[in-house]
Amino acid sequence: MNNPTRQASEVSDPAFRHIPYNARWGYLRETISRPYIEEGEKIAKVAKRMKTEYFFHAQPRQYKYHFRKWNIQKSTSAKVNAEIIKRQAKRTRENASISDLRIVQGGLKKEVNKNKLKRFLNDKIRRREKPSLQSGVFVRWNLPYAAIVANDHSSNNHASTVASHPTSPACVIVNSPDQPRTPSAQGEGASPTTQLVRQKAYFDKANLLIQ
Repeated sequence: MNNPTRQASEVSDPAFRHIPYNARWGYLRETISRPYIEEGEKIAKVAKRMKTEYFFHAQPRQYKYHFRKWNIQKSTSAKVNAEIIKRQAKRTRENASISDLRIVQGGLKKEVNKNKLKRFLNDKIRRREKPSLQSGVFVRWNLPYAAIVANDHSSNNHASTVASHPTSPACVIVNSPDQPRTPSAQGEGASPTTQLVRQKAYFDKANLLIQ
């Protein structure tokens, strides 16, 4: 529920200079976090921007502390990458785009960095334990991918859904596009990143079958 008193304060003083310093962190949280997460600004630049535009004086180390406290980080952890892959693997038959996925941290959404995700996937595929099984029907065994991940004990990275682990560092959601996709766009081939997701899913299935 919206707070009318706070809304009035934001209009009259968007910098919240009438609020005690320690409490201003909470009021300015979104203003501080948005350029860091959505615009990719470095902490030093965020600190300078807040000092110039909002008269908020704080050292970069203080911003680092509060970003940790707010569970906000610019980089994507291996655990979150695994969650992205699991989510996308369930959508590959629909030719769904990774561009529709968003990572939610501290109440803010950020796009999936496809280049970093591809590097993560390539590394996972390169380091995988190669099964002694020829490519064929078993590699495309139709077992739900969630069950594969849940039973895959060979990986040290046990990603889980947000529903089963609410304390996950970030959740991955499907962001509805502003404009509906055209039939021609939907019919295009899978992106290189989605192809890597499928490849990893096939290898996971083969490994589980052999086990």
